[in-house]
Order: sequence, then structure tokens, then C-alpha cells
Amino acid sequence: YDALREYSEKEKIPSQFLEKLGLREKKFQGETVLEIPYMDTIGDEIFCRYRLKNGYFKAGKGTRVPYGLWRLKPPEESDDFLILVEREVDAQTLWYRDFPALAVQEYANWRGKEEYQYLNLHSELYLVCSLKTQRSIILKQFAMDRLRDKIQVVNIGGYKSVNKLYKSAPESFRNRFRNMLKKAIPMDKLISRDRNAKERKML
Repeated sequence: YDALREYSEKEKIPSQFLEKLGLREKKFQGETVLEIPYMDTIGDEIFCRYRLKNGYFKAGKGTRVPYGLWRLKPPEESDDFLILVEREVDAQTLWYRDFPALAVQEYANWRGKEEYQYLNLHSELYLVCSLKTQRSIILKQFAMDRLRDKIQVVNIGGYKSVNKLYKSAPESFRNRFRNMLKKAIPMDKLISRDRNAKERKML
């Protein structure tokens, strides 16, 4: 079982690129798995997740942090924007197509305290909203967040993830995703729309 090749073919991301991100095969509980390392801002590995042959994931030892911290640039070189996603593969997909990204776990578990120190460096944060993401969760978790005024919500339409959007037409992904970024809605505006809709229902 070639775990790296299987993942590469499934997600349509070259294995050489994935290897540069530290992905590697490893024996875990007697089976060959794909290890996805999480590094801190200086590149030290502090956590990992294992992708099993059946496609499920298990957490390794260590403290889980946002995935992709080691790819963030220093403040003086920081990109003006950063794209937030929920899964490692979505971050990997965006990196492969030269978009700055960070995977922040499930939005439903967002707390923001640990992430603030990394995200506050960027003037704009794009939060990807997929078919799988419930708008109510985004509003609940981010409405009172101190980064709220920086967040813009990107709707990727009927796709369940950035990676699935990419796989639908890899050649045109960059242009399609750029256009989606241009149509992003500021979080404050989304919250206002939701509040007005609730008020209309009460009338």
C-alpha cells in the first residue's frame, strides 16, 4: 500500500509537492499510514495526524495548532491576505496553486485565542464557506470575534471543499477561485443581513 501515492492521486496534488510539506508514510498500529506533520512558526514539528487506509484520520501526540504556521511569512514580509479553511487538504491545494492559506480545524470549534497572534498580521482574512459549512455556525463562532472586521466570507457554491472545487477543473482553478475572492462578503455585512432577516420574521 503506497499511502502517499494514493493520497496524491485522490487529491490531484503531486507527491513531490506533498513531500516538501513533510507528508510521509509511517507504520501506525501495524498498518502503513500517511503522516501529516504540523509545524510551528519556526518549523519544529509539534503535532501530526495520520490518514488511515480507509480514509479516516487519527490524531498523533502533541498539541494541535493551526495547520500551516511554518508557511506564514514574518510580519514585515506578510501577505496582505490569508485564506482560512477547515482541512489540511484544502490548505495544501491552495498552497499548490500559490494562495496563502491556513487550516484552522473545524469552524464549529473555533475559539480564536490561539490563532489571533498569527491572524492579526494580515489586513484581510478570507473565510471559505463551502456547501458543507453551515452559515449559522460561521455567524455563531465569528460574530463576536475580535478579528471580525478583517474577515470576508468566500462562498464556493455547491462544492463541499476547496479541494473538490479544484478537482472539478484543475486548469482553471486559479482564475475561478480569484473571482470567488473578489465576490467575498464582509463578515459585518453578513451578520447585518442575518439580523435583518430575523427581525423581518418577527414582524
